[in-house]
Amino acid sequence: MGDQCMSFQDNFKSYKFPKLGLVRLPQVKIDKEIKESLGLKRDCLNLEVLRALTEKGFVEKQSKFNQARLKEYRNQIEFELNIVEELGFTDYFLLVWLVINKARDLGAFIDYGRGSCAGSLIIYLLGITGVDPIEKQLFFQRFISKTRAKKEIIDEITYIYGDLSPDIDLNLGGVRNEIIKWLELEYAGKISQITAISTLTGKILIKDIYKSIKEVSEEEAKRVSDMIEKVFGIVEDIEKMPEKSKSFKKWAEENKDVFNTCLKLRGLIRQKSVHASGYLLSFYDLDGFIPVELNKDNKLTCSYEMDDTAQVAIKLDLLGLTTNEIIKDILSNIPEKIEDIELDSNPIVYDQFQNDNLLPYGLYQISADCALRVLNQIKPKNINELSDVNAISRPGSLSFLKDYVNNSVNLPHELFKNTLKVTRNQCLYQEQVLQLLAIVGFTLDEAEQARRICGKKLVKEVGEWKQKIFNRVKDKGFPESVGVYLWELMEANSKYGFNKCIDENAIVEVKSLNFQKVIKNQFELTWLDDPNFCYVLGFLWGDGHLRKVKNKYWQFIFEIDKSDFKEVKPIFDNYFKYSYYLTNRNLKIVSVSFLSATLGEFLSNLDFLNKGTVAPLQILNALSHKNAFLLGLFDADGCAYYDPKWHASRLSLTASYSMDYTFFKESFPDILFSIKRTVGPKGNNSVLTCSNKAGITKIFNSFYQKSGAELYLTRKYQKFCKILKLEPKVEKSISVKHSRSGNYILAYDEKLKENVLEKIKNVYFNTKMAYELCCSEFSIKCSEDHKILTDDGMKTIKDLLNKPLVVKTKNGYYNPIISKTSELIKTIDLEIDSEFHNFYANGIVVSNSHSTATSYTSALSVYLKYKYPLQFYTACLRGAKNLSNPIDEIALIESELKYFNIKLLPPHILKSEIDFSIEGNNIRFGLGQIKGIAEKNIIKLAQFKHEFSNKFEIFQGANEAKIPISILHSLISVGALDSNIKESRAFVALEAQTWNLLTDKEKDAALKFGSKFDFNLVKTLKHIKENEKNEKGKPIIKDSRYETIKRDYAPYHEIYKENKKYENFAQYYFENQLLGFGYSFKLKDLFGGEIQDLVNVGTIKDMDDKTYVHVVGQVMEDIKEGVSKEKKTNYLRFTIKDDSGKMTCMLFNDRILDHEDQNGRKVKENDIVVVRGRKMNDAIFADVVGIQDIKIFSRLSQLKKSEETIDLQKELNLTNP
Repeated sequence: MGDQCMSFQDNFKSYKFPKLGLVRLPQVKIDKEIKESLGLKRDCLNLEVLRALTEKGFVEKQSKFNQARLKEYRNQIEFELNIVEELGFTDYFLLVWLVINKARDLGAFIDYGRGSCAGSLIIYLLGITGVDPIEKQLFFQRFISKTRAKKEIIDEITYIYGDLSPDIDLNLGGVRNEIIKWLELEYAGKISQITAISTLTGKILIKDIYKSIKEVSEEEAKRVSDMIEKVFGIVEDIEKMPEKSKSFKKWAEENKDVFNTCLKLRGLIRQKSVHASGYLLSFYDLDGFIPVELNKDNKLTCSYEMDDTAQVAIKLDLLGLTTNEIIKDILSNIPEKIEDIELDSNPIVYDQFQNDNLLPYGLYQISADCALRVLNQIKPKNINELSDVNAISRPGSLSFLKDYVNNSVNLPHELFKNTLKVTRNQCLYQEQVLQLLAIVGFTLDEAEQARRICGKKLVKEVGEWKQKIFNRVKDKGFPESVGVYLWELMEANSKYGFNKCIDENAIVEVKSLNFQKVIKNQFELTWLDDPNFCYVLGFLWGDGHLRKVKNKYWQFIFEIDKSDFKEVKPIFDNYFKYSYYLTNRNLKIVSVSFLSATLGEFLSNLDFLNKGTVAPLQILNALSHKNAFLLGLFDADGCAYYDPKWHASRLSLTASYSMDYTFFKESFPDILFSIKRTVGPKGNNSVLTCSNKAGITKIFNSFYQKSGAELYLTRKYQKFCKILKLEPKVEKSISVKHSRSGNYILAYDEKLKENVLEKIKNVYFNTKMAYELCCSEFSIKCSEDHKILTDDGMKTIKDLLNKPLVVKTKNGYYNPIISKTSELIKTIDLEIDSEFHNFYANGIVVSNSHSTATSYTSALSVYLKYKYPLQFYTACLRGAKNLSNPIDEIALIESELKYFNIKLLPPHILKSEIDFSIEGNNIRFGLGQIKGIAEKNIIKLAQFKHEFSNKFEIFQGANEAKIPISILHSLISVGALDSNIKESRAFVALEAQTWNLLTDKEKDAALKFGSKFDFNLVKTLKHIKENEKNEKGKPIIKDSRYETIKRDYAPYHEIYKENKKYENFAQYYFENQLLGFGYSFKLKDLFGGEIQDLVNVGTIKDMDDKTYVHVVGQVMEDIKEGVSKEKKTNYLRFTIKDDSGKMTCMLFNDRILDHEDQNGRKVKENDIVVVRGRKMNDAIFADVVGIQDIKIFSRLSQLKKSEETIDLQKELNLTNP
């Protein structure tokens, strides 16, 4: 035996990892057909394939992009591709693309995505997600960051750090199983499921051990286990419970043996299963280097848990959410395509949120009670606010709801405002905590560590940060209140936070800035070196006027042709906040209005208030792109045209009579202009004209080739080209370099200068300085690795510190001595990208990737529900079979249909299809969706589905189609065969059971003679027994056989007799049990004859508090008994439902005892109860709860054992009930 063991052990070989934690990505093979379709060679590298696929996606989607930002898209694509290549993730991206592509080929609907991958433009262009990250300002660095992800090359093989690799969850809908089978073929032996281990928790142990040792009741054990608290979904350690609960402490002292046993057993493995969606994928055969096993489904499973698998291979989360299948079903039955549905602010979506009558069923992420309560308070008006709803609807964030709604939070420091303004000063996201830590000076490594601790909800580790936070806050000169605030946030977010997408590297470009003095006002202004902005200033000078409203507010107004406005709008969107509308007198003209104190002050300082009488000399002297300003002026007031009268090309500028356009002429001193002043009915004008073709050509070149401006009006450009006989450009590309960002002030602050100079002495920048430098908007020269300032960079800062610093105050920067205000364009003029630098440029916080992506799916579900309710509910009903309790789902859906004037029609043997189907403006119940009908019987049911002339044919048809008697009984009980039978359903069910007792010959005889007895089976059988012989002259049914039939018939007849006592209720019962709703009778009507003043459950919620109500309902499963924490009141809570709705009922203290005494027991699931009490706070505070003693039988096992048999002959007088 020993030798055998040694021989067995000798077969094992040790596996040497290159380095623990390093993972080699699985090999990804791209079919030659795909490469050829992309125009690539068969032997090309996978990186070339990824680039080609990305380019293909860009070409297909670029028409949807903001055309002014195409260059930004191009730059981002190149940036992401370089990072992906550098970190070795190319094959991972292609693997995910292959899975998604395969799923689409199989007919799957791919949603908008989930997780931080929505911040990647490449992922979007590959069709893996559905949200444009550029448009939504999502950041790639939250998904993949060089500071987090790393690779190593060993023996020319690239390895990545598995626990730092990208992680993309893929929702494959109904094709998930097919995708898994495909992957198992493609990666045989290299793919496995992942083990999931659950341990014994205190709550489970207390309940089970207490029952075992003390032999207490289920209710008593549950009462004690319910004392154990859950904190944000995490069960409290039972060892700490005596300190937190006096009741539990008393129990533990009285039951020391139980409590000590539980302490010893906690943490032991309770059971082992497989992860619901996780699959492990490796380059190597898994059984060669990690422990694997076959699970109960005979599938290869890695014996490591999820967190450990990242050390050896990569993980794919393959989801199969029903939501995707439902949306796919709807989209296949409506005229709209998903790409044509606008979801950012569509009134069909957001109007539904502005009242409290939203019908929640089927609404992705917002149908749960908690999310619905949050949504009803926030009432989101756009996709960003809907994203916040999803973020707040989580245990750790619910405490923020009130302040979020009221926007009432006072932050402990001004520097925090810019980070939290987008979420109304609430810190909803883990990454916002990280950002605030950065403000007080934590390094990038420390901040990253904090993010990971928060993400893993490691409560203990978060606690260790408390002292670190307070020490750092103190060292950096912040008040202690900042430390208290940060610590509370860290603690709360460790328990439950939501992922927010921000740029952790704060990578921005360094741009040169011009500081020019405006002589008239004797103060400094910072100007962007941006020709597009120069163009905008020229456009504003040429069209419109500045005024002061009520001597208080500055307003700038101009009017523009509607088609022209479409071209300039993208630029205006990035530079200004404004409103616009179509004028009443001419719907082709847009009136644009800027209402801004700082913008007005800014423009007034540039003589915009007097632009009708003065030239813009200050602007022209300050600008480095004068031609761009003049181009803007021309687009506003100019025209290029051919004069047929004089056969000449002309260029003209038309202005008001008093406006001085001499400066335009002086800008082109070698070109001849004429100035003509006219007086006419439409006003007095001054027209500047150039009729010299050479001059016009020079102006054209100055405008469109030398100005640097990418923005211009296409129609004027084309006229220019026409008169000069030039070929116009096919398209123009506008790259928006800056964007608006609130108000700035100009300030002198000697302390700030000293502070900055002191920090410059350090080798690296810290967080606070980085913020101040960003706000200063000056050009800094750094070394190539951006770690150390060069001497020139140091000199630049020192020089600029003698000039005013622009310090942002409206959005959160404290400082300053105010000298003059103006709104400037936001720039971020510093690039920091190393482990030594840790800040977030100008507090960039954008919509988080996961929340934004999932919120689009939420918005889509709302849109489809309210635009196409018939298709929506039909799809939901079809999808119910894939959920854990289809009958409950059907009941919920049916309760909402009435609000859309849709009926759920009952199943019908001829009209019903196998699945739910649309019938006119209603929905027909599918035969295959009746409870208890297994998938294997669907084909049989289809064969059975045809016209029958009598019930015996129905019985025989079911027999020939091999329909089980249980299914036939269900069809009868729900009324699917009502059109073919005259008797009650209970009686026909009895006869169907009797038919099932007969032999084939007995059935043939019954079919032959049934018509003589109106197809009454008992009478027919008696006739056959007494009168009919077979071909040999012997009785078809012998006496002994008849006695056997009588014996087997007896218990079914007993069931019939019991159900006949409550026949109408039995019909209601079976419909609800098997269909999820009752259509023959309403519960109130069944009891209304005996009990007066009953009301429908659904009407109670609209009654005033303290209204006395009397109601009948069926008890649902959520029954709870306990003691309230505040008043220590004993309570019994349960929910009842009827056809109109559901309502919570509460019994307190002595009324619980009275209830148990009167009924002999407490309520349980499916009881029919009559409740009397008062409506209080969306519940019934009950005085009396009476359990109705009604029993409906459906199985023989429910009958009491009895030796009694029933004489079949005595049953011949049965009449139709």
